[in-house]
Amino acid sequence: MPYKPTAADYAHLLKYKPEVFSSSLLADRELKKIDGSFDDEQRLNALANNYTAGGNPPLTKSPMPTAPDSDGDGEMDTEFANACVDCQMQEPCCMVSGSVTDGSDSSRKLHWPPQDGQTRMLTVAKEMQGNNLVSKLDVEWKGRGCEVGWADRPRIMTGGLADRTAQVEAQKATVSAGEAQGFSTALMLKNYVPENVLYALFAFDAVMALQKASNGTNTATFKPFQCLDDGSIGTELRVTPVPYAKLDGKVELATRISFTTGGVKAAATAKGSLEGKYGNFTIKAEGEAGGKANTGSAVPNGQNAPGLVGTMASIIGRMDSFVAEGNTRDRKPQDLTAYASGITLSKSLSFAPKGFEITAKKGSPDLELKIGELKSELAMGISGRLDFIDALATGLGSMAAGKAIREARAAMASGEYISAKLDAYLEVAASGKLTHEIKSGARITLPANGEMDAAWDGISQEFGGELKIRGEAKIAIEIKAEVWIISAKAGASGTIHTSWLWAMRMHDGTRQKQYRFEGVIVTAKAYASFDTTGGADTIKQDILGFSGAFSLKENASDLYNQVADELKSSNDKAVEMTNSRLNAEPTEGSIYTIFKPETSEWENY
Repeated sequence: MPYKPTAADYAHLLKYKPEVFSSSLLADRELKKIDGSFDDEQRLNALANNYTAGGNPPLTKSPMPTAPDSDGDGEMDTEFANACVDCQMQEPCCMVSGSVTDGSDSSRKLHWPPQDGQTRMLTVAKEMQGNNLVSKLDVEWKGRGCEVGWADRPRIMTGGLADRTAQVEAQKATVSAGEAQGFSTALMLKNYVPENVLYALFAFDAVMALQKASNGTNTATFKPFQCLDDGSIGTELRVTPVPYAKLDGKVELATRISFTTGGVKAAATAKGSLEGKYGNFTIKAEGEAGGKANTGSAVPNGQNAPGLVGTMASIIGRMDSFVAEGNTRDRKPQDLTAYASGITLSKSLSFAPKGFEITAKKGSPDLELKIGELKSELAMGISGRLDFIDALATGLGSMAAGKAIREARAAMASGEYISAKLDAYLEVAASGKLTHEIKSGARITLPANGEMDAAWDGISQEFGGELKIRGEAKIAIEIKAEVWIISAKAGASGTIHTSWLWAMRMHDGTRQKQYRFEGVIVTAKAYASFDTTGGADTIKQDILGFSGAFSLKENASDLYNQVADELKSSNDKAVEMTNSRLNAEPTEGSIYTIFKPETSEWENY
């Protein structure tokens, strides 16, 4: 009975000898279509014709080298034994030993077979390769080529390498392990924080985040593959590169960010003695920052960074998004002189690490972290108004007031003058601070093999606090002599109407964070009508007339003092709002959600 080639036969030929096909492209297409259906026979015939059209006689046997135990009886097949007379079951056939070595220190390595149970190594990444911060690794194996005929055996299967190399076949090779840095998250804040300060914060938090990332996505893996092994020679070795970080000194930062319907404008300045390294980047934490962005685009979505950089990005992004969502019609890109929303976010940061450095331990797969001491404090204030007239109109849905607001807004947008008063905004204030303090110096070993959490018990630290933005709603809707009674409901957690909260804590020795937003919920009653008289001079189109017009303050020459004054004013206003809560309950009416509440679970910082 003639031999009937299988899809595996043609796949093997396509991988190792694609030139035997008249068209390797068509062969690839046919193989991808084989799925166990009744059409497979037709596709196999097409592959056979493609193969013979390449000038080859029909296959009379499988082109694939023999396997050691194709029938699974635990005994070596005769054909395999004849081809490789030195091979034995349960013993390595080709690769007999190997190693993965830290390219910066030959005393640091992992072995095949593993020694002392060590299968993991941490390395210090100091080199940039493209956008990847990497460690160089030397991979080596000893043995011989496959005598049975497999072209790619033995080989070392790899994963997580910077250049995405999938396997190593050479007996000696140098590869790079690492990942693209989260600088995209840090540098998206460069309009609001000087770059060197961002690098310093990112460096510190990237190292502190190791407690939860010892099995992170940047781990490189190495696993030998051959016909036979004894189990130990096929062990997967894992290497996790950790960014080099060294910080010493102090930096003070003051930043002001204005969010308006017309755009976002920022200024920041930093001063101090902080110096250090992150990877191959030199850090000197001083300088200035500033810039503009369109409303709704202050911070790109989908980015997340650990620690203070991530927290600042979250605050900036949330405020920007609510300004954008609250008022959608009055937005004139990059025109900061015309706006319906106007809020100013002021932040001060003091960050003082002393003797902070991560290094590799000689002759060991572990790292060592040195921390002299640390004191960090982030405080926030906010002032102004966050307009939400369009969000209110949407949230009211089919209610007559919602329809009337939308029609009035459309008419205003087209240039038509109508008698209307459309006020719906949140007056905002903030208070609170986040602190992190390491009081006593520490020198701890970060183990490559073992529990990473236990190592951090050697650091005595205090971490916690919260930053809270409170919002007091002012709503007044009057359109063509018709008035709607709309009131915001009191906040659920003791705020007058709503709040945004960024909270941090230490829990079971781990830094954690949580974000909460109470949402904006209103009650609304059917409108009342009354007569008005007057000529054309009484017709008004007052978007923010509830308590008069307002303006944003420009940046002062001394940004540090200005921010300090604004933090105090914001805190005083937040206390005033807290004391006003007893008068915040609205009148009866139907309930509508304008902004949905949001609550995240506690997660690692």
